Amino acid sequence: MSEQTNKIINQIAIPNGSSAENYDIAAKYDGVGEQIDTKYLSLSGGTMSGNISLGKSYGLEGTTNSGTSFEVFRVINDSTGSSLQVGGSHPQLELKGSGARPNYNGDGIALIEDFDDYLPLAGSKTITGPVTFSGGDGVTAGKIILPNKTGGGQITDGGTSTLFGFVTENILTVGHTTSSLALRGAGANPTYTGNGKAAKAIVLAGDLANGATSGLVY
Repeated sequence: MSEQTNKIINQIAIPNGSSAENYDIAAKYDGVGEQIDTKYLSLSGGTMSGNISLGKSYGLEGTTNSGTSFEVFRVINDSTGSSLQVGGSHPQLELKGSGARPNYNGDGIALIEDFDDYLPLAGSKTITGPVTFSGGDGVTAGKIILPNKTGGGQITDGGTSTLFGFVTENILTVGHTTSSLALRGAGANPTYTGNGKAAKAIVLAGDLANGATSGLVY
């Protein structure tokens, strides 16, 4: 029998007409002791053979080294429905398991490290490799969308200098006065297309020096 059972048995009064010398308490109440051992959970621990049912707003609590109680888990029943709360405001909650990640209803849960190779929408990270945009025509192609408005979408340098984008509405700015601008392309001359007009080549300094300006924009 467990120590807890012995304590209970030792507190049982000896029946009238019997003496401590000739009355075997342990033998008399051995059946009771066995029932206590098999039907009750000792404060020192043990194994449950059935479920533990928790009623409304009841749960399991722990105690820190300083004696402060904290919630391990709790059944919540309120106007919004029923839910299971795991952890509380303190201490820190740690989830551990043998798998690479936990899951919820069969779906894997993302970890912070999963986003190390992604660029947050708020920025603050540096792209260290090339970014490729692919797709179909101008409607379906992958693209970077810069809002056409004053102070709209812009690509800047390490500071606030706009390298490409809309500083002013309807005016697309390319380059900045703090840096030299070099345009490169496969053709002999770059071209310019006006609204509703065909593309025309742009005059370069070399064209003017050679007098070859026919069909060029200048």
